[in-house]
Amino acid sequence: MTFTGYYSFRHPIRFRQRKEHSVAIERMDAFVDAGGLLLIVGLHTLFAAVATRFFRLRLETSWGALVYIAFAIPVVLFASMLFLSGALGLGPDLGSREAVFVVVIALPVILGYTIDVFWMPHPDDVELPDTVD
Repeated sequence: MTFTGYYSFRHPIRFRQRKEHSVAIERMDAFVDAGGLLLIVGLHTLFAAVATRFFRLRLETSWGALVYIAFAIPVVLFASMLFLSGALGLGPDLGSREAVFVVVIALPVILGYTIDVFWMPHPDDVELPDTVD
């Protein structure tokens, strides 16, 4: 007989209280995991929006900015995801690599690009400071 079976047989009220306590802990863990995921997605979106703006302002060609946005930003987000979710343990287990890629890398890149295109002024309208010679 296992310890939980013995414990539930001898003290049924205490066993129910322990079970309710573990449900409360599971709910709190789910809340903390959701908060960690939102933190990761928020930080990644902020970085993607700033990096997109930087590349669109500094690069001379429009295709160059798209190449950097499509390839450089996801690499940085991947490294950040490994640090935030691996070393710091933030975020829940999403179940598959595809879900992680979509939620933690692709969604922030798309949101960052959208924020830059729709809510920021066009790069041609922004005046850059003159360089000092």
